[in-house]
Amino acid sequence: MASNTPASTSIIIPQRVGGKPAKQRTESTEVDPTLNEVVLVWRLLQLLRHDLNSLKDKTYLNDAVVNFGIHYLISEPLPFFRPPPPNRPKEEDVTILDPSMFSLLLDDKDVSRWIRNIDVFSTTYLIVPVVRQNHWSLIVVVNARLLLQPSPSAYAEPSSSRNVQERSTSVIREPESKRPRIDPNPPRRIRPYKFPPFPPPGHPPNQSLPLLRRTDFFEPLFPKASTSTSLEHPPMPTSSRLSAPLPSDRPVFVRFDSAFTPPSHHTKVLYEFLLSEATTKKKPQLESAGVSWIDSDSRTLRRATARLPRPEEVTARVPQQSGGYDCGLYVLHFVERFFSDPPAFLNLIMVS
Repeated sequence: MASNTPASTSIIIPQRVGGKPAKQRTESTEVDPTLNEVVLVWRLLQLLRHDLNSLKDKTYLNDAVVNFGIHYLISEPLPFFRPPPPNRPKEEDVTILDPSMFSLLLDDKDVSRWIRNIDVFSTTYLIVPVVRQNHWSLIVVVNARLLLQPSPSAYAEPSSSRNVQERSTSVIREPESKRPRIDPNPPRRIRPYKFPPFPPPGHPPNQSLPLLRRTDFFEPLFPKASTSTSLEHPPMPTSSRLSAPLPSDRPVFVRFDSAFTPPSHHTKVLYEFLLSEATTKKKPQLESAGVSWIDSDSRTLRRATARLPRPEEVTARVPQQSGGYDCGLYVLHFVERFFSDPPAFLNLIMVS
């Protein structure tokens, strides 16, 4: 006679580590039903009990915790009832991409369902958390909408496209000369800063320096004459030479990395993604600006996108982690500090 007691079966429990599924492990015990229990709900976001496991020591923050933290830091007032800084951007002027979406993008996967209802060009700031090989970093895109404005000095269309133009209902201007015009203001590529050895001499190994210090992480870039070191407002430069206005003709990609990994293809993938979004969702706006192409002709599309400005890429000088699991916390710290006063910090990043 068969027993009514269920036999023990092997249960495969996927673990999320650093924003991506880790290798599955097999256990002979049943799944703890409390792991999928909702423990925190805020707006449309929620955290499950197993998400809190990523807050333990020697564990990477998972994608749910990082995504929750970024949204909360951008939307909520500062703790202890402190008013927000005067230059803090409004919530509706910031777009936050889901960490899982960009991971799929790096793997050349379809992300249409993640981005279907998002207009990445509608806000001044686009936050892109990046997780790769269990390491978190951050890219902030400033003025992505400038990608929709063709540069007046962009390369002209070659005359060989005349036959294509005649077949097209859209008009592509014929160049005045067969020679391409060189952009007199090419985008600057700022060399990454070489950080000194970290942690500093005398600091205990395998421990991280505290994130919350009296001085903010860009304070050493200010003149010594400045005495303001409050966390709420970064001190402003005292000299007019310490001024680097943002480019008015192209977006800026600001990269934050607490481990200072070598420049990767992340910004290239992000730029290609923005180009795809522009040609897919903003074709009428681009055509009104004189950028036209034939949907079925990839050559005309390449020529059209070549007229759009390339972003300026900058690597920010930020504190470096010494603990191997702290990258997610640093990303949240960078978001909190940068968006407390973006104009001031952008000026410092461009100057440095």
